Amino acid sequence: SLMSAEHEGDDITINWQYELEEDFNYHEITGLWNTTYSIENNLEFELSSRHDEDRIQSVDINDNKSEHSESVMSIHLHAGANLISINVESEDTDISSVLSSLGNNITGAIGEGVAANNHPELGWMGSLDEITSCGAYWLIVNEEDILLVTGYPTDSTMPCALHAGNNLIGYPYRYASSIEDALPEGIGCDISGIIGEGVAATCIDEFGWVGSLSSLEGSYGYWFNAVQ
Repeated sequence: SLMSAEHEGDDITINWQYELEEDFNYHEITGLWNTTYSIENNLEFELSSRHDEDRIQSVDINDNKSEHSESVMSIHLHAGANLISINVESEDTDISSVLSSLGNNITGAIGEGVAANNHPELGWMGSLDEITSCGAYWLIVNEEDILLVTGYPTDSTMPCALHAGNNLIGYPYRYASSIEDALPEGIGCDISGIIGEGVAATCIDEFGWVGSLSSLEGSYGYWFNAVQ
């Protein structure tokens, strides 16, 4: 319980509370890319990829495992504007809570038709007041940083509704998927185009998806152009 995380540069430390039981053996920490172990109530590691998501189970001497803890999602941000989404659902979705690990390094956030500025003294002000799993957001940071968000993994069956035209949405799942596999079967080119940060793809009836964007990935946001 009481998961928390902090970082210094690319080095991340995750802390948690555990009440020691007689048959305790070790903690198993499962990330997106590997599994590690600890007998302490913390883990230190280097974020060597764009993002990771780590959650913990306690294991006893008979190899029985506890339920998973909450997850800590880590997203590497470059200086400037980053188009991101989150794939953990926080209990508190308020913008000041979800983006709290960035402190005053973040100056603003922009969603679809909404925006907010982070004033050094007054805090967040604007029409964007919460960060949701189906949403995508441009985060503007002064310097390179890591966004740390705690919550439970997003339900993979959760639908994200689209309106006709351009939709700024997230890909709120743990692992990447090709565009064809990520979209509903038989949708054809009802989604006519997708634009990510520096990449894009267009749907052509005769050829399918063409362009520099071939798959959708967790922690990234996208503009979806929907015909209906």
